[in-house]
Amino acid sequence: MKIIWSTFLVSQFVFINDLVDAKRKIENKRKIYSLWDTYVFADLVSYPSLYEGWGNQLLEAIRAKLPIVLFEYEVYRKDIKPAGFKVISLGNRLIGKDIWGLNKINYSYIREASQEAIRLLTDLPYRQKIVEHNFSLGKQFYSLTTLREYLEPLFNS
Repeated sequence: MKIIWSTFLVSQFVFINDLVDAKRKIENKRKIYSLWDTYVFADLVSYPSLYEGWGNQLLEAIRAKLPIVLFEYEVYRKDIKPAGFKVISLGNRLIGKDIWGLNKINYSYIREASQEAIRLLTDLPYRQKIVEHNFSLGKQFYSLTTLREYLEPLFNS
């Protein structure tokens, strides 16, 4: 996990992997924070996964009302994108690997994603509109109430 902050156009990466876990706890006399604790400090969430990992992080970002940058992995394209979420897309196709073995995407997606990220970080009314739209769709399609509506017929038959 990386938290990035910027002061006068100077960015610094802070690696906090050893300070964050699924739940808050004290480990070896050190406080370990939950992923939810980090959302308070996030301006947006990047989700560049190539494969689905149950979608929890995506739904958590929607619940935290944060803009999302993502690579359109197969499950997202098939099961989540049709709901109409507004995300910053990194596309859905890789164009190879770089010299370090990292996946590459078309530069046009990087340019468009950068422009949209800047807008979401600087235009607060626009940002609010996007995150509220996504939050509303999240409640409509992925809430516990919706889950109950899907499951009740199975248990009542």
